[in-house]
This record gives sequence, structure tokens and C-alpha cells, in this order.
Amino acid sequence: MPRIEAAGETLSYLKAGGGAAGLGEPGVDEQVMLLIHGFASDARSWGLNQPALAANATVYAIDLPGHGLSPAQDFGGLDRQAAVVIAAILALSPKAPVHIVGHSMGGAIALRAASLRPDLVRALSLIAPAGLGGPPNLAFIEGLLAMTDQASARAVLQDLVANPAILSPQIVTGILAARNRPHTYAAWQAMAQVGAEIWARSADLHAALSALSMPTQIIWGGQDRVLPPPPPPAVALAGLHRMAGYGHVPHMEAFRQVNPLIADFGV
Repeated sequence: MPRIEAAGETLSYLKAGGGAAGLGEPGVDEQVMLLIHGFASDARSWGLNQPALAANATVYAIDLPGHGLSPAQDFGGLDRQAAVVIAAILALSPKAPVHIVGHSMGGAIALRAASLRPDLVRALSLIAPAGLGGPPNLAFIEGLLAMTDQASARAVLQDLVANPAILSPQIVTGILAARNRPHTYAAWQAMAQVGAEIWARSADLHAALSALSMPTQIIWGGQDRVLPPPPPPAVALAGLHRMAGYGHVPHMEAFRQVNPLIADFGV
């Protein structure tokens, strides 16, 4: 995977779209998207989305610090993570503002980045964003940190989806392998503390959401057992797509419905 330097961090990323070869920086008039994964995930989690979204845009998916193939120098807190994302935007798309798509913790980081540098953000799509819904499922977080084998991993990961049948052995094996990388456990522990800060700053995030000027939408699975969706009045200023019958990862469970929502938004 290619890498960039962003605010003192080395970030791995995946790129799709941007012309036949996908080469070079996006031009000032191009549509550019930046996909930000959630806690204990990585850039590859957008595998059902990035190719489709790249039909009409240059689409980058980054590994946050300590996730995927990105090492971490300084996890910091929410503001530090937002600063890394801002630096990534400036490195990847210096000529064109981007449509940020953030999932879960990545949604909170995306929201904070957009509130700090609205000039860099053309549109914002938040998928089950941390800090804007109900209390997080702490048992799920603890389970991710504690899982050691296929059985314990599958038991934890069932909370991610409304239909556990979609959790193939390959998915479970991949997440367990990520958990067992040498640097991952400490990274996930550090990011869990960022998650706790996000929940503590929920009121600030709601205020930031209300103050945004760029087009903003929220996509949430109605059966989310990790971060329960909010009542509609709580996010009245942003379009809320509540997807009945899906869990915490609607962009994976319902990618055929979610991809057009993202691709057509803010264009």
C-alpha cells in the first residue's frame, strides 16, 4: 500500500478512481472522497464501497494511526486524530475539497475535522457516527480487546451486524489476525480511550454538527447494537437515513443501498 506523511504520522492508504490509471493528484474540479474507518478496522473495510464510489470520483481510504498498516507515533485524543485527517486531506487532495465518509469512531473524527477546517470539506457522510447516538456498547469494545480465537471472535462480532450469517469465516479470521498483530492490541487500547473521550464530548459534537455549513447526511442501521441510533430530533439538521433491518455496518450489510446515497450526495 502507498503511504503519506500526515501530522507526524505515516498513513497507509488505498486509492481508486481518478482516471484510467488512477495516477496523480486530483485536479481542482474533480470529485474526491476520503473514507475513514472505525475502531479496530482499516482501509480494507471499504472493499464493498470504494470500487463503486470510484466510478465518478477519486476515492482514498486511509488506515488511521495504529490500524491496518499504519504505525502510530501519537494517538492523542479526538483533536489529534482530526489533525491527522486534515493533514491527510492536504497531502492527498491539495487542490480540491473532499467528501469525507466516516464510520463509527471515524465518523466522529470526520465531524471534528470538518468543523475545524470546513474549507477542506465539500460534503460529509457519517455512518453510525460515535458521539451522536446512544451510549456505546462497552461490552463489545472489551470483547474486541479480549478475543483470542475463532469462537470468541465470532461471539463478539455478531453484535456488528443484524444478520450474523454474513460473518464468513474469512471475515472473522481477518479481524482476528489484525487483533493479533504485534502493535494492534496497544493501538486498540489507545483508541478505546479516544472513543471514551468522544462519548464524553457528545454535546460538543452535536453542537459542531448543527454549525456545519456543508451538505451533511447520516446513515444508521436501525438494528445497531454497538452504537444505538439517535431519535430523529437529535440530528434534525442533518439528513438521517435510518436503515431498518441492518446493524452497525450498513455500508457492508446494505452496500447496494448505501453506495448510491454516498455517490450522489453533495455533487
